[in-house]
Amino acid sequence: MDSHSITKTISINAPVSKVFAFVANLANWPKWAIANVVAVKPGSGEWWATETRTGLGRLRIKADEASGILDYDLVSSGVQWSVSARVVPKGEGSEFTLTFSQPPSVTKDAFEKQAGLADKELAKLKQLMES
Repeated sequence: MDSHSITKTISINAPVSKVFAFVANLANWPKWAIANVVAVKPGSGEWWATETRTGLGRLRIKADEASGILDYDLVSSGVQWSVSARVVPKGEGSEFTLTFSQPPSVTKDAFEKQAGLADKELAKLKQLMES
């Protein structure tokens, strides 16, 4: 199977520091990651326990504010999604980018459908950050 990636980007009229702090706090994920994350709570070590649309899982974030890195791993239904995320300055606002790489066990169609759900999540993040 050929693996590929999909990148989604949204401009947000809010400072990088605000967007970074909100996304880096995993407790906020059910507020914006509405297509996938239903609930979260601190788990073991760097992993948080999650309830996702497909069942129970785990979530961790590798955040570095100085570089705007918000990479994360989500494990749900036996599939690990590793996503590269960045928030960078765009004028007085921010540009938030997610790059999804296709997990080996996920078909191209299922991957594209799942990555497509990110549009809804990015729109929600924009709404929350701009209100």
